Amino acid sequence: MVIAHGGQNNQAAAEVAARFPRTQFVVTQGAVQGGNLCSYDVLQEESAYLAGVLAALTTKTGVVGHMSGIRVPPGLKGRAAYAAGVRDTDPRVKLLTNFSGDQDDNALSHRIAKAQMAAGADVIFTMLNSGRDGVTQACREAGTRQIGNVIDWTTVDPQVFVASAWADVGIGAFLAVKDMQERGAPGPGIRKIGLSDPAAVRLTMGQGVATAVRERVAKASAAIASGQLKVPEHYEGKEFSA
Repeated sequence: MVIAHGGQNNQAAAEVAARFPRTQFVVTQGAVQGGNLCSYDVLQEESAYLAGVLAALTTKTGVVGHMSGIRVPPGLKGRAAYAAGVRDTDPRVKLLTNFSGDQDDNALSHRIAKAQMAAGADVIFTMLNSGRDGVTQACREAGTRQIGNVIDWTTVDPQVFVASAWADVGIGAFLAVKDMQERGAPGPGIRKIGLSDPAAVRLTMGQGVATAVRERVAKASAAIASGQLKVPEHYEGKEFSA
């Protein structure tokens, strides 16, 4: 079995799997399938939706921010989900959303965060790599709260992070190995892993988050996990530039 980590391997995995039909191929965060090819897709966007719910419930200014870098499918889906979470929770809340074009430029992310704060944002959801540090610095300077992603940032920097959209994208590889051991083959098809598996996807919240907010987040999480609430994958609103 060969495991390719990341959706950027979709095309390559499909081509190579066709050449080696007796080998099992897996793509984590993938969108491809075949006789000897499958994908495990951790739905980061589901926890991003919950981040939007929390942002809408905790903003005091009625303006929330979103910051990302490169326009790749996970980031675009995450932005769409966050925007929907904000809108569904309180349509009066204004969203400022920006893709800067760089996941790691701290000077750039600091400047954009400051611009969003100047426009009223008091909660900012970041989907960045090392560029998150620039936003964190800006938040610390202004007393603005941040929502992180991927890991639990509330334990890393509780002074700044009010919540984090946890998504363990590496769990797909472990599940593929587990399926291979238990059933003799990974997959099949495209396996979706979302809020119904809280070890992989959930919203972590800081100690200061009110019980009423936690209950609203839990209600939305249950609706998504049960299939009652569908998380949109596309955003058609305004973009924030700075």
